Amino acid sequence: MSRPREGMGVSRDRTWVVLVCAALAGSACAHGAAVAKKAGGSPKAAAGDPTARIIAEADGHLSAGQAEIKQGHLKKAREEFDRAVDLYLGAPGGAYATPALAEAYRRTLEAIQSRELEALAAGDGFTERAPEPAAIDDVGDLPIGEGAPTAETRRLAEEVLTQESNDLAIELNDAVLSCIDLYQGPLHEWFAAALARGGRYLPQIREVFASEGVPQDLAYVALVESAFKTGALSRAKAKGMWQFIAGTGKRYGLAQDWWVDERSNPEKATRAAAKYLKELHDQFGDWNLALAAYNWGEGRVSRWVERTGAEDFWSLTETAYMPQETRNYVPMIHAAIVVAK
Repeated sequence: MSRPREGMGVSRDRTWVVLVCAALAGSACAHGAAVAKKAGGSPKAAAGDPTARIIAEADGHLSAGQAEIKQGHLKKAREEFDRAVDLYLGAPGGAYATPALAEAYRRTLEAIQSRELEALAAGDGFTERAPEPAAIDDVGDLPIGEGAPTAETRRLAEEVLTQESNDLAIELNDAVLSCIDLYQGPLHEWFAAALARGGRYLPQIREVFASEGVPQDLAYVALVESAFKTGALSRAKAKGMWQFIAGTGKRYGLAQDWWVDERSNPEKATRAAAKYLKELHDQFGDWNLALAAYNWGEGRVSRWVERTGAEDFWSLTETAYMPQETRNYVPMIHAAIVVAK
């Protein structure tokens, strides 16, 4: 499923320019009159100096973009910033044709980057699409294990596992059966909507996971993480269908800048999730521990495995401190696989 990058509003060259601006020296982001004065001085001088004229016009677009941001007009702001960058890229000889032009261009990129970082710190980057709540935020609050699962639930689950092929060993313990009851009871409508939403993504997820050596059943991790919502944003600022935090997303090659956040790109984020899960399995030798590490962090799981000597997730839950979210997380994934089938 090859799809355009969500939220892209710039050319390939312009995107590359913004990505490399993070490597520029972190000088003050103030830009405008001082740069124009350095380059050409007065408006009269700018009228006769092509470099000063380009800088002055780009300054105008930069200022206009900043004004649009203050009014909440993010699309218009992006368009103004695009125009400012285009002026430098389209200058005779390019953006580095003269020292004055190069300096003004650098300062423009820094000014845009500072706004970009502010937007990313707020959690959603430069986009007008409002973020959606992430399903993972509610996992720790679900009443899993509070009531005894019924014999009928166990019978039906065993029947499903007998009739359907699985590439992940499913544990039908009380925690998993309790989650199955939740999915078929209080969470039935939510589960059905999430599964319907995931229909467009599941074939590609399975294909990617198979190519990376990850069980295809783990496609349902995305159901528990985000209900298959590409715009999901958690309280921890994890984003996208696979709920990558910024650092982990960058670690697996997901670009995050003003114009695009690839954590919300279903194709690229799925590939990143597959690689991450495979690395976690290589580290722990157990898919359930890999899932726990995906949720809780590999460092924490590794420390508790070392302290307790636990060899699997289920025994680790009995011997280690573990947040309720993680205790619920793995059973919910097992249950989602059963109910989806």
